[in-house]
Amino acid sequence: MSRRLKCIGLSRTQGGELPTSSRAILMSGAIQAPGFTCAPAWVVAQVWRRDSHGCPCGHAGDEDRCSCAQGAPERYVGRISGPLRDRIDVWVTLARIKAAAMVSGPEPESSAVVAARIAAARARQQARLGGRLNARISGRALRVVAGLHTATARHLAELADAELLSGRGTERLLRVARTIADLADAGDVGLEHLEEAARWRPPSTRPPVALAV
Repeated sequence: MSRRLKCIGLSRTQGGELPTSSRAILMSGAIQAPGFTCAPAWVVAQVWRRDSHGCPCGHAGDEDRCSCAQGAPERYVGRISGPLRDRIDVWVTLARIKAAAMVSGPEPESSAVVAARIAAARARQQARLGGRLNARISGRALRVVAGLHTATARHLAELADAELLSGRGTERLLRVARTIADLADAGDVGLEHLEEAARWRPPSTRPPVALAV
């Protein structure tokens, strides 16, 4: 994983700022280094392979096939530093799909249905925030649009303490919960939205949970 980050010039972000934080990207050249305003979505793929030092068997995440010692896959995940992990909003662990599920499993929602739900959620955000999306708000404005009640505010604090989240991580958890609420056409962020957002957080002190979308 660290080798792949280095290959694309992101190894230095382990302790620094990402374009997603600064909203700008600097292009280094021989003569000059122009900067450009941007609004990127940062995606990292951590692939389990046989050459992964943290999982020699190459089947991490597959309980039926992985023969590594307990804790080996978690040590591999732990190679990503805390500051970088803290900037990842949604962490998805994809388990191997059983052949029977592929052949005779229930049909998933079509892309058109999902796209319509996302478009409606974006429209709600833009109407509420004067054309902006949830990703562009923070601090007090985020807490206001979340519509936290006493019980949900207390639960947010409990989740943040349990996961040892930083201030940035707590805010990102709330932002994802607000988006989940928008997808469910809910006016305020509820306990169920916070719980789901917490399940999407990068694993820190807890083992990774297999989730697939």
